[in-house]
Amino acid sequence: AALEEERTLHARLTSQSPAGGGNFNLYLDNGQVWQQMDMSSAFQVDVGDTVRIEKGAMGGYRLARTSRGRSGWVRVTRVQ
Repeated sequence: AALEEERTLHARLTSQSPAGGGNFNLYLDNGQVWQQMDMSSAFQVDVGDTVRIEKGAMGGYRLARTSRGRSGWVRVTRVQ
């Protein structure tokens, strides 16, 4: 279970800003900033939503909304 904890992060979205190319920087309540790497119409997130970030098998990261019903995953990269 310890490995699972390290590979998964739960947080709340406090703000977001355009990052160009239709992608967004996502600011979390833990102080981290992640940038969306994929355009996905299945992925919609609003300030106040809770999200889950998981480390993927290939070393990348992916993020999904966990509040208001689940969303699809998008690839993200940590900016800060």
